[in-house]
Amino acid sequence: MSANAPTSFKELLDNLQAFFSREYSSNPNFRSLHGNYRGAPRNPTRFPYTAIIPIQETNGGIMNGLIDTVRRVRIFAYAHQTQSRPAIRQSMGIIDNIKELFRPYRDQSFVIDKQGGKTTFELFFPNVSYSERPFPWRNGFLQSSFLDIDFISREPLTYQLMNERGVERHNSDSKTISDAIYNTYKAYSVNFLPEVASFKDLSLSPQTKFPVVFLTLEDAAYTRRFAGIDTMNLLFFINVLSRAENSSVALDQNISIIERCKEILFVNCDFEGKAIDYSYQGIDYGQLTSPAGLLYGSSLKFVAQTYSDNVIVEEQTI
Repeated sequence: MSANAPTSFKELLDNLQAFFSREYSSNPNFRSLHGNYRGAPRNPTRFPYTAIIPIQETNGGIMNGLIDTVRRVRIFAYAHQTQSRPAIRQSMGIIDNIKELFRPYRDQSFVIDKQGGKTTFELFFPNVSYSERPFPWRNGFLQSSFLDIDFISREPLTYQLMNERGVERHNSDSKTISDAIYNTYKAYSVNFLPEVASFKDLSLSPQTKFPVVFLTLEDAAYTRRFAGIDTMNLLFFINVLSRAENSSVALDQNISIIERCKEILFVNCDFEGKAIDYSYQGIDYGQLTSPAGLLYGSSLKFVAQTYSDNVIVEEQTI
């Protein structure tokens, strides 16, 4: 896999939406479609339509200034008919036709051409679902089917990794390193994350303002990395929650914030000298309901490693 120009999840969604718009307007197989949305549309009135949803970004490895990235996109087809069987058949047919659109790119690659250069993606279809159960809605039945597509690329990092620079590192406990991570992100609030209304760690209050960047510590495990010294692996999530009132705008904002949070991680992964190493694992995207209404959520997952205060002295037999 050759290196490409760096791209973002938002740029991938932009190009996919433009690609579908071109194909839908010229391909007779999509003559019946009445919409091509990004994110979940609010109160749709015309069917059938399709919606593009980001699902996941996975780190496939970082080496020599390059990162292998797998971005998973889910394409939904929604159909509404007075009877359940026609609704099922219509949504199935749309997904099958969309899959056929991408079949040539399985061999030729899918290319994004932009001002900074080209990004070439290899494609893989991990999931297709036709089994969503239709449910009664507006004097008929609403049915959805979906197709998952993995877009796989190798791209250069556009920022210097902290672990390539000389940093003095110290022993830390879980509370100390949690505070360091929170303080690092909070320091970017004015210049790099100006649209973020609040920063929280460990818990959210009912009066939280959105969008919010929310740090959680999920797990800790001990390993032996150096002779006689334990290391502690701490699993953290950087969560971004935003209101889904204007669907596509809110989704774009959420993606933009979490990708800047990823850049902050890469540039500051020592976290004031409290971490000796880190492992970026990926980002999950989704929707959730709360007392504040429907929210878009994204969750950046990484492991921070630090020396443990517990120094192991091996018994020696004389």
